[in-house]
Parts: sequence; C-alpha cells; structure tokens
Amino acid sequence: MVPAGARTGGIEMASLEALREKVRQNDQKMIVLIGKRMTLISAIGRKKKTLGLPLRDAAVELRVMRNAKRAGKKAGLPPGMVARMMNEVMEESRRRQRRI
Repeated sequence: MVPAGARTGGIEMASLEALREKVRQNDQKMIVLIGKRMTLISAIGRKKKTLGLPLRDAAVELRVMRNAKRAGKKAGLPPGMVARMMNEVMEESRRRQRRI
C-alpha cells in the first residue's frame, strides 16, 4: 500500500505498484520452478543410489552451468550472477542427494 503523502501522481504510483506486483508474481513462479527442480533432483538421487553411481558428475554439472549461462545470456543477465545462482542451486541439489 502506498501512503497518501507519497503519491507524486496517481497514475505513476499505480503503474509502479502494478510493476511490483508483476515482480512478486514472477518471484513466486521462480520459487515454484526451483521446488519442482528439487523434486526431480531427489528422484535423480534415488536413481543414482539404486545404480550405485557417485553423487557428483562433473560433466553433468558443467553442462548445467553452460546451459544456464547460455539461457542467461539470451535473457540479458550477467554471467557472474547466473553462475552464482546456479552454484547455489547445484549445492542445494547435492545436499538433498546426500540425505537420500
């Protein structure tokens, strides 16, 4: 909610709030997608355990990072930001798989 004294123009503030609402909606979608990814990661971890495969696969991790950076570039995102985000996601993925 915007305080009445903060209004510099009703239309401009309404437009700002509408944009912020779109950001909130996209944040929610992003979190849901990460949750779905983690569900898949757990299934992969169970399959690795059944097959006796190691937790880490450097070639797969490299492909994941390359794909993310390529998608990030297309979206106009800085490669360093994409790398940091994916490193965190992959670390959480490994933590989940260790618990299986």
